[in-house]
Parts: sequence; C-alpha cells; structure tokens
Amino acid sequence: MPPGWYLVDLKKGVRDLLFEESQKTPLKDFMLLYGEGDHGGGPRATDLEAIKRFKEDRNHPRLEFVTPERYFENLKRSGIPFPTIKKELNFTFPACYTTQSETKKYNRRMESLL
Repeated sequence: MPPGWYLVDLKKGVRDLLFEESQKTPLKDFMLLYGEGDHGGGPRATDLEAIKRFKEDRNHPRLEFVTPERYFENLKRSGIPFPTIKKELNFTFPACYTTQSETKKYNRRMESLL
C-alpha cells in the first residue's frame, strides 16, 4: 500500500506516488482506493475525469477499473513471490471493524431489518 493510498484524489495524477513506490518493489501494478467518504459514496466526479484525462497520457501510469478479484488474480499470475504477513495490514486503522466481512454482513442484515 503506497503512502496516500486511502482516499487518493486522482485529479492531480498519481505518477509521483506510484513511481516512488515502484522503486521499492518488483510489483508494477498497484491498487488504489479512491473516492468520497468511506468508499460508500463512490468516486468523485474529479476522479472519473482524471481517469479519462490520463488515459492517453504516456507520461502517466495507466489507470483502469478492475475488481479486487481480478487484481489479485493478476498478482498471482505475475510470479512475484510475496511474503506471508502475520500482523495487522491495516496500519491506518488497526483492528477496524470495517475490515471484517462478518461484521459488514451482519450490519447490512440489521440495516435491512430496520
């Protein structure tokens, strides 16, 4: 997770952010979470405009929409060996409930019941 990965604002581009990170790892494809709020609000209009604007810019990393499943499938196929991590990965919000799928499932069920 590169610095600034959470709620990245794409309007100014991410070339410098990703270039710095790419120097530290053999990984060349990064997942960036962008958008308004806690990702429940969706992408900002400026994010969508930036993706279109930078699409043809050869001096900027290629941005594309993919599902997390596709991203991780691509990582598997890359052949890059990844270490096993046995500690909290969410260094921004350690032990945050929003990273727990069971909690999300039951919260959604309760919302529906209400």
